[in-house]
Amino acid sequence: MIRAAPHWLGVWLRAWQALLARLDERKLLDWEEAFLDATFVLAKKGAAQSLVRRLRQHYSGQKNGSVFRRFLGGALIRSQNPDSPCLMPAPGRGHWELQDADTCDLCRPVETQVSSVLRNNFTFRCVEVGDREEHNRLEDRLIATVSFCAECTPSPTWLGRFAYSSAVRDCGMWNSQSVGGMQLSSDELKRLEALVNETATRWNLKPNS
Repeated sequence: MIRAAPHWLGVWLRAWQALLARLDERKLLDWEEAFLDATFVLAKKGAAQSLVRRLRQHYSGQKNGSVFRRFLGGALIRSQNPDSPCLMPAPGRGHWELQDADTCDLCRPVETQVSSVLRNNFTFRCVEVGDREEHNRLEDRLIATVSFCAECTPSPTWLGRFAYSSAVRDCGMWNSQSVGGMQLSSDELKRLEALVNETATRWNLKPNS
């Protein structure tokens, strides 16, 4: 299980900090943007630029540019007013939570609230995986492993409790894909730890002892 190897967390944090420093040096990072708590695997050429684009989608201030923004904004609206016309006629069908539907005067300010929540409450970690198939497998199984973790439950005030998706509410994670699936094996856990260490080495970081 993930909790058996807590020393990864410091490695991931330092790897991510080094990556941001490199992106900043190359003028590829807008520090007005904040960070998302998610997985992003550098598995192909140009992935650093893809990472920046993906972050901008989440922090662009447009709910139609990010599924997560729609989830998060819908939960914010529902926590404040479950009968908001922006969520009607039903969960997931109101114009805020529908892809490509326009915002109205009532919910347009929620874009700013979503950006504020992201900037103040979310971080992300990066680990380099060179093979797309391996990346997909490890990501899926990492999510599944966390979903089975008895110590990884959300707090009573977790905003996701107001998400329209029952899968999000039930699993306690914003990303409900792969929840309940096959967990990381011992070998895969060791492989992921090795990848974290390789990422740290690549970015001139020293893993925790």
